[in-house]
Parts: sequence; C-alpha cells; structure tokens
Amino acid sequence: MENKYDPQDKARYVRKMFGAIAGRYDLMNRLMTGGRDGDWRREAVALTHLPPGGRALDVGTGTGDFLPLLAGAAPNVDAIGVDFTWEMLAAGRNKLAPYGDRAACAAADALALPFGDNTFDAVVNGFLLRNVADLRTALAEMARVTRPGGHVVCLEITNPTLPLFRELFRFYFHHLVPRIGGFISGRPEAYHYAIGRPLRDAGRAGPPVGRCGPARGALPPLWPGHGDAARGGQAMRRLVVGISGASGAIYGIRLLETLRQDPDVETHLVVSPAARLTIASETDRRLSDVEALADAVYSYQNVGAAIASGSLATAGMVVVPCSVKTLSAIANSYAGDLLTRAADVTLKEGRPLLLVFRETPLHAGHIRLMALAAGSGATLFPPVPAFYGRPQTVDDIVNETVGRVLRRMGFDNDLYTRWLGLKP
Repeated sequence: MENKYDPQDKARYVRKMFGAIAGRYDLMNRLMTGGRDGDWRREAVALTHLPPGGRALDVGTGTGDFLPLLAGAAPNVDAIGVDFTWEMLAAGRNKLAPYGDRAACAAADALALPFGDNTFDAVVNGFLLRNVADLRTALAEMARVTRPGGHVVCLEITNPTLPLFRELFRFYFHHLVPRIGGFISGRPEAYHYAIGRPLRDAGRAGPPVGRCGPARGALPPLWPGHGDAARGGQAMRRLVVGISGASGAIYGIRLLETLRQDPDVETHLVVSPAARLTIASETDRRLSDVEALADAVYSYQNVGAAIASGSLATAGMVVVPCSVKTLSAIANSYAGDLLTRAADVTLKEGRPLLLVFRETPLHAGHIRLMALAAGSGATLFPPVPAFYGRPQTVDDIVNETVGRVLRRMGFDNDLYTRWLGLKP
C-alpha cells in the first residue's frame, strides 16, 4: 500500500496520523516490539548519564514513555517532554502523575524547540527522526539546547544487515504489523507509514540506539530563524500573558519583569478591566509601567488581535492571576473577550495553557470549573507557596511561585529553590 501523504506537507500529515492512533499507540508499541520497546528506552536513558538534579528533555515524547524513566534516572531529575500532537500528549498524561512537578509535557515542534541554549543535561528521542520534515534542523535544535558535556540519545528501529534477518524483519514490519495495527486502530495506513520509513530514509543508518554526543554546543544555524517566531538565528519563544482581576497582580508583573530580561522571549499581554483596578490597589505600579514590560499589548475587547488566531505561533499562554470569572469562561469555552479568546485558541491549537487560579476557600462549583478546564487541556497552578526554601519575605514567596510557573512552561530561571532532598 502506498503512503497517502504529501511530502510537501509532512508535518501536517504526521500530526493528523498520530492524532488518529493516539488512543492505541502504546498497545501497538508493545505488540510490535514484543514488549522490548521498554527495554530499549531504559538502555537509551542509561546512555544519558544524567546527574542528580539534572534536566532532561524528550523530543517527540508522544505518550510520554520516556519521562518516568528520565525522572527516575537519578535523584531529583526534572524531565519535560514536547510533542506537536496534542492527542498523544493527552493520552499519556496519567503516566506523569506520580512525579509531580518533576515530569511535565508541553506542545512544541522539534524543529523550533522553545528553550534557551544549553538548558538540558540530556536530550532523548524515540522513533522520532523518521517523522521530522528536516533531520538536520531537528538534530541541530537538540544539540543547541543541550549543555556542553551533555548527551543526545536517539532511539530508532533500523534494517538488520544480515540478509536472513533483514528479510524476516521486512516481512514482519512491512506485512504483519500494518495488518495488526490496522485491525486494532482502524487506521492501517498509519502503520504502513510508521514502519515503512526506516531511518536510512532520513539519511542515516545504525543500531537501535544511537548516541549523538556528547554535545559540545549548538550546531550552526541552518537559516536565519525557525518558523515565524524567530530572532537572530534562534527560536523565538513567544508567550501570551493574561492578567485577570483576582488578587495577586504582582505574580503577573513579576513574570513579565523576569521574561523582559531574556532577549529571546517575546511577551504578548492582555489585561482585564478588573485587573487594572487590582494593579492600582495592590501595587505601586502604574498600568503603563506594567504594559511597558511586554513586547506587545492588546485591548481586552480587541477580539480581532493577533493572539485571537491560532496562526500566530506561540509557546503557550499563562493567565496569572486567574480569577473565578476568567476560569469559568475558559472552562466553558465562552470567548467573550480577548483574554478568554486567546486562552481558547491556546487550547484548540494544543499548546500549554497554565491558569494561576487565585481563590480560596473553594466550593463545589469552583472545583467543577477546574475539572472542566483541566479536561480541555489547561493546567491549574494555584499559587501555593513552598517553605523548604525558607522564604524570608513576601517577595521570596512571589518569586518562588513565578519561578515554578515559568519552569512549568519550559522557561529556565533561578527564581525558585529546588528541592534536593533532606540532608543527613
């Protein structure tokens, strides 16, 4: 059977194809490999040599099978997985629950990773390279975000070199697997595509686990930018920030102040009318001072603004703080203003949406709204302070929350204290 996709629009095809089989993806992986895929992943993680307290990235994470292994590779490792297929991320969400903040997923493209240079101690990918539209760019991006001395580990299935095994391999993966996959998923063409493109098609061949490293800095840029969110040869990370009328306006202000210091981050801000009142009553800042922290500012009622369309590429959106009214609108897809429209666009495009919900105590209606929003893909992030860092001031508490919010969105920072375990 021919692969029914347009090579000129490979990314769109791959996203659609994996979105269609996401619910049965894990089952098919186990069946196709006889359960060996878990062993291969463990072998790949062992090659990363992650240090205690290290950071790891899984590119093309799919349903997140690598993330628990990375988070458990050494004490206090933080692991994040990125993928551009929302259905795959949603299918694997429950795998991360035992790891709390140490394992997370975000929507991102392997060709324009939304992270700064030298961010991670290790980068892994599994069965990704055959699916990227540009292999060199994908490898360059992985090398760019890897710290000097870190490792990039690629897990792939390739054709055996011995003739007998090669024929058995081809019969199994090119004839039996597509039929099994089609029967289980109802999408036989997906498995002809997935198995029908060995790694040599991408310009490489090798063993199932290949180590591209240790990485010694970023590869040279291949063009003056990646996608439409780029600056100076590096991926531009564009974040939408909404400040609603809940108490805690300082959280949104501090987030903008922090991102303002990074020249490779572009912030797009919308402030609700109630937030204007809160900023005036809770802080000494003028609204104009707050707006000056952002790269672009929009009127709350301007539903025709750039951030109201999914065609504007972003790394996601943070609503900080998030009021009950705003949560209710987002949870019920009631996009009656630009803030809630931008949030709805973020969800429909499969990008991360983080709501710093600032309300207490909670009644049953609040909890139902949080469940609705989470069910649509939002992350609820109440500003609950941690005290293991021994905060001395209110500013310390604000910084700790904002630091964790930024880290959850994939933005590196030094605002918060990491838990490194109890000292003997």
